Amino acid sequence: MKLKKDEISISIVNAARRAWERGAELRARRERYKRFTYGDQWSDIVVEPDGTKMTARQQALKHGKDPMTNNLIRRMVKCVVGRFRVWLEDK
Repeated sequence: MKLKKDEISISIVNAARRAWERGAELRARRERYKRFTYGDQWSDIVVEPDGTKMTARQQALKHGKDPMTNNLIRRMVKCVVGRFRVWLEDK
């Protein structure tokens, strides 16, 4: 049985849509890691024991803590990227 061009096109589009949907969790994790790396380390949603939802920043403030952001991760990422670039040049 030979498929028509329209059926092939629809099949390709459906396969692309399924691939995109399967990558949703990966893209969400990547966005979180990227935010964390570039200094947004307090925006995760947390749930208090009473069921209240809030950001980690709000939770820290509520409990009398001063949420600080320390960008050690970004420095490490920049170092690794720099070493990778040097490695590529030497290759």
